[in-house]
Amino acid sequence: MTAIELIRNTVRVNSATIENGRAGGMNVEGLKRNHYKGTKLLQYYAVVKSQSEPKGYSTIISFSGIADVNILPNLDTSQIRVRCSCRDYYFTYEWYNKRSGALAGGPHSVYTRKTATRPERNPAHLPGMCKHLIRQIIVMRQHKLVTGGLSL
Repeated sequence: MTAIELIRNTVRVNSATIENGRAGGMNVEGLKRNHYKGTKLLQYYAVVKSQSEPKGYSTIISFSGIADVNILPNLDTSQIRVRCSCRDYYFTYEWYNKRSGALAGGPHSVYTRKTATRPERNPAHLPGMCKHLIRQIIVMRQHKLVTGGLSL
């Protein structure tokens, strides 16, 4: 799955997520990169501070198939896996990302719905991203750590 596919799915589930990710109030701090040559895995870790709370959320964005660290991942073509510690990501996307192979790291415990009075958060069961991951991708593009993704 590519970043653009995840972004398109996110728009289908909740288009406000993209606009919230573009909001200038969130700060991406401690952006760190690890390249694992043997597995051709390039991972970016960060803490994204929300605009409404002082709390920070841990994020991971991994690109597979990156043999040379000097070649930038392309959001349109590179295979991606993502993870965020926020509850929106957990309740809306984590299980579907795991099922589609777009989840970075191991899964949390399986989420089971507890109420029937509220509508389902992701009725189409699509993999996607939360606003914190969208913000991290935007910052990564601004710092020229990735290419492509012109729709952001």
